[in-house]
Amino acid sequence: MHAVNKGIPQGSPLSPLCFVIYVKPLHLAGEPTELFTTSYIDEFQLTVASNSWERNTQRLEEKVAEMIAMAQFLWLSISVAKTELMHRRKRREKGARSESSVTVQSHVVNPAGSVVKWLGY
Repeated sequence: MHAVNKGIPQGSPLSPLCFVIYVKPLHLAGEPTELFTTSYIDEFQLTVASNSWERNTQRLEEKVAEMIAMAQFLWLSISVAKTELMHRRKRREKGARSESSVTVQSHVVNPAGSVVKWLGY
């Protein structure tokens, strides 16, 4: 047994790259036309597309559960309190907007309405 005294200093430009490599399993594989995962540092976004609000909600709940299980396997945790939900549709689509919520670890996440947060870089 030997002590390992190697690492990357705080603020190193390599830190984000190493983190993304470490969390690669969290970028879930799915049907490219239905589900994809994007991230920036430690912020993840799951996007689901289908012809049904209910189907989208179901798929999001399934994939979030898979992501949480994988995060636990990697000794990571997901802050459920920071989870946000947004339903989007094409301009030409008519009818009522979805108010479907998503349940994440018994925490109900309601749609955020028309508020969109963009990360600028």
